[in-house]
Amino acid sequence: MHPTMTPKENYVRAITFSGPHHLPYEDVVRNVEFEGDMMWMGEEGVDRWGVTWHGVLAEYLPMVADHPIKSPQDMDRYRPPEPVFRLKPSAEAMLETLNRDERLLWGFHPNILFERAWFLVGMDNLLVAIREDRERVRSLLRRIADYQIAIAEQYVRCDIDGVFIGDDYGTQRALVMAPDMWRDLIKPELARVLAVYKGAGKWIKFHSCGHITEIVDDLIEIGVNIINPCQARANDLEEWGQRFAGRVVFEGGVDTQITMMLGSPDDVRAEALLRIKQLGRDPRGGLLLWADQNVPIPEANRSALVDTIVTYGVYPLLR
Repeated sequence: MHPTMTPKENYVRAITFSGPHHLPYEDVVRNVEFEGDMMWMGEEGVDRWGVTWHGVLAEYLPMVADHPIKSPQDMDRYRPPEPVFRLKPSAEAMLETLNRDERLLWGFHPNILFERAWFLVGMDNLLVAIREDRERVRSLLRRIADYQIAIAEQYVRCDIDGVFIGDDYGTQRALVMAPDMWRDLIKPELARVLAVYKGAGKWIKFHSCGHITEIVDDLIEIGVNIINPCQARANDLEEWGQRFAGRVVFEGGVDTQITMMLGSPDDVRAEALLRIKQLGRDPRGGLLLWADQNVPIPEANRSALVDTIVTYGVYPLLR
């Protein structure tokens, strides 16, 4: 650690391209969550939107089991719930003792648009409707975005430093819809939600699993500061480093599907070094190297990743 730079300062310098001492690995970020939008680990039932969730394993997210929108006419009639905002009790308790001199506070705002729409309609039915009833889908997405804007406006009153937004757009090999469709339907509504956070001066970390290379420029354009998880087996991260380094912060990047879960510690070290070279091109910062998915990882591999970051993550990074 730099003798005069705290872990929080180092992290802030990394995400603002202001010359961090090292790749951040310390635990400086705390997330707060609000209640009522979906079911989480160990939960099942019907959420406030009318979506039914079925729990499979207590340590993993439940799965959508039934959708309230069954027909195009239902799509017209559906209205989101009232945007009642309250933090979870665990978040309230954490805020009472949080040292803001040492920690950054992020609001957690998941399933912002497309995911919420397919929860309501069903993935297959939504993709068919995008082709056959696009204006109905556009209207539904606008209503969802209006709800999310109301939540965002209440989140910024919590004095958060940034927000962690989630909306998965990628499959393993491609976007779930053509890029032009995404730009027509999703991008304008997403931009409206992000504008609330940007207008309040908050950092935006955006999560989308899968292949999203074709829309990274668009996400940067509408205000995304940090892209997560930079899924290694779904995107060409060499291309990402060449095209996007210095314009957006990369978080993640080390493959979880094979390397972190099934590989050896040596495999982890080799991939971590590769990602440092690919994604750590900007000497001013912009890399938060870690596993690209938040799942239980073998301890030996987790330790190998941390050791590699500590040993080789001091600026100037290896090239």
